[in-house]
Amino acid sequence: MSRLASSLDLLTCGLGFMLLAAPLALMPFSFNGNDGLNEKRKLAEAPGLPSSLDETKAFPKAFEAWFNDHFQLRGDLIGLNNKIRMKLGQSPNKNIVVGTDGWLFLGNADRCIDEWRGADPFKEAELKSWSTAFQQRQQWAEAHGITYLFFMPPDKQTMYPENMPSRLYRPGARTRLDALNERLTRDVPDVFINAQAHLEANRSWHRMYEKTDSHWTDAGSFVLYEEIIRRLQAEGLQTSPTFPREKLTIVTDTTQGGDLAVFAGVQDWMLETREHLSFDPVTAGLPVSSNVKVLLLHDSFGGALMPHLKRHFGSIADEATWDFDPAKILADKPQVIIQEMTERTLFKLTPLGNHPEVASFREAAETSRNHRL
Repeated sequence: MSRLASSLDLLTCGLGFMLLAAPLALMPFSFNGNDGLNEKRKLAEAPGLPSSLDETKAFPKAFEAWFNDHFQLRGDLIGLNNKIRMKLGQSPNKNIVVGTDGWLFLGNADRCIDEWRGADPFKEAELKSWSTAFQQRQQWAEAHGITYLFFMPPDKQTMYPENMPSRLYRPGARTRLDALNERLTRDVPDVFINAQAHLEANRSWHRMYEKTDSHWTDAGSFVLYEEIIRRLQAEGLQTSPTFPREKLTIVTDTTQGGDLAVFAGVQDWMLETREHLSFDPVTAGLPVSSNVKVLLLHDSFGGALMPHLKRHFGSIADEATWDFDPAKILADKPQVIIQEMTERTLFKLTPLGNHPEVASFREAAETSRNHRL
């Protein structure tokens, strides 16, 4: 009996050793880190051999940190954990919200959830600051013979609240964007385009936002392109109409998941079905390119507008910025400025400030439309 017990003990120890040694046997280590995990942090570096008593004491912890970050199965195990949690409706990333029907949303790192729930509405002084800033920009632009347009794409949860978890819903919530849409529509109607209203009016046409990405679809950007061209036509700055929707071809493909799936580490299995708008301008005889010079100031949403606008304007420049820098603008010598900032910036840029040259500008152009033309 004792001999049997000894044999079992030896077998148990052997199995334990094999389990402990398995990760080492399955290596090599990845000295370049686990790029596929998208952890947005610097992975632990391999510790050098200790040369003092303090370094010797610290070595085991440093080695463990390096080992945990670099052994080969780490990415597979984390990916499996992420997949299981997503299947259970739990987000593996605190800044990703798992919605219904395969939808993902941004969490509260940029206070997107606070904004959606109306948890911190604008104070009147803040609203006035935003309105004043855009009135000053309009006046400054008019005085320099520039047409200025501004729009703010809503966050994804603003457009598709029905796909957000019901536990986060706040009935009757009034957001900062709601208040800003009303104020700027009233105070600077020639400048402001209510992107939310235009997108909501076109929801039945095609999906306006990607399911696994925080950005809009081709159809969403196309809706705003249409309104921009209408505005510029009214100003006499564009003669060609927008591309007719009936001549658009929708091309669908399935790709790796979008930025939200990447942040959650599930982009390889949570795929995105994308609709691309294809258009042959030669067949339709559109557009006739204008020699008007355009400057697009934008964040990550604005880039999708460029392919549409480039077909209408022979000279169009773009800059990824939230700023309105008069010196840079005048150096580009545009006749039209189109500025885009998404809803999630409403907590980053409160209250909105202007460069002194714009903020101190008080005189509107005497005859703004004639001046621009």
